[in-house]
Amino acid sequence: MVIEEIVKNIKNDIAQGKFHPEQRLPPEKQLQEIFGVGRGTIREAIKILEGMGLVWIKKGRNGGVFLTDDSGQLAWGSLSSIFQLEESNILSFVEFRRTIEPRIVFLAAQKLTEKQLIGLREAFTLFDTQTRTRELFIAATEKFLRSIVEATQNDFIILYYRQVLDVLKETLKLIYEVPKGVDLTLHFFEQILEALKNGDPANKKDTKTTK
Repeated sequence: MVIEEIVKNIKNDIAQGKFHPEQRLPPEKQLQEIFGVGRGTIREAIKILEGMGLVWIKKGRNGGVFLTDDSGQLAWGSLSSIFQLEESNILSFVEFRRTIEPRIVFLAAQKLTEKQLIGLREAFTLFDTQTRTRELFIAATEKFLRSIVEATQNDFIILYYRQVLDVLKETLKLIYEVPKGVDLTLHFFEQILEALKNGDPANKKDTKTTK
């Protein structure tokens, strides 16, 4: 039970960005002091983390326990694996976005800087020239949404966006093929941008995705 708690705590720290890919974990002795356990317990926990693909062990001089390149993604757990790209699950994902995204926009409205607003305007102008093909439409949408997410200045929201990006791209492919799907998306984004420009958090909160 103690070992599981240690694994869980370290895994959570990785997911929250307290440790970064290729970073070395604290020395074994320091981990013993942090968790109040013996060396054997720490070593067992490290073995489990290694088996999960979160860390690797370097022996010899300058050795230690290091995070793997994809440790952050593995620790968080890829949300995209939840969704199989079937119609029913795509619709569920859209419903999920309708629940989450208005709150993200609302938070962005409270923290948006003038520089970030300029970035949002620039991102929105891409739709004038980058909606001629499906790939360009997806790229423009991705940049616009990323600008909003980064405006929240919230590491968890930014990480959430990165995790669902692959699924988001798949929904955008479907939207592009739907009659007036692009027009409705642009209208929705225009409403968000206007609300952000006017500094109207209540309006941003009430804005609902049409996607």
